[in-house]
Amino acid sequence: MRHEKTIDELSQHYNRNISHYGPTIHSLQWINRESQHIRFDILMQSLPAHYQTLCDVGCGLGDLYHYIKNKKIPIKYRGIDISSKMIISAQNAYPDGHFSCLDLDIISKNNTFDCLIASGVFNIRLKNHDESVFTTIHKMIECARFEVRFNMLSHKVKKRDQSTPFVYRNPESIKNHFEKHVKKVTIIENYLPNDFTCILVK
Repeated sequence: MRHEKTIDELSQHYNRNISHYGPTIHSLQWINRESQHIRFDILMQSLPAHYQTLCDVGCGLGDLYHYIKNKKIPIKYRGIDISSKMIISAQNAYPDGHFSCLDLDIISKNNTFDCLIASGVFNIRLKNHDESVFTTIHKMIECARFEVRFNMLSHKVKKRDQSTPFVYRNPESIKNHFEKHVKKVTIIENYLPNDFTCILVK
């Protein structure tokens, strides 16, 4: 069975998911809300107080926006996603949020943000996966004034099913790659058994 998806196929995949599951964590392929919020805790921890703008790349249903509002984090939020149905659901759930069905290429032409965040975006295997993922992250770096933060699945997870469409990465290899392109790379582990977070400081 072929697991690799093109970007268009990935968009269609999430559109089908939300049509089938509705606006739930199952359409996003999260295990549960608890693990999602733990990832958000790590992504948002120690975010400098002077940061004023944040772009949520692959915002899905707008759950990070909801998290930011609940935590009363004073930052201007923008969410983008390639799935039109995800964006419609996010807009319906959070009408005061700013969500757009846009590719990063489009928004980066006329916008910069203090910080760009991607949660769960790089987990599903794409065609030319490494090239696609690294290209996206480098575009995030170009669009960021200060930082880029993202998470990935770790190859250190004990039970790793190679037959699934998910991609598991070596945190050290990710760090080594981006150390050539930014001032500082921080890897955070041990908050969930199958996850790590990378913080890139320009």
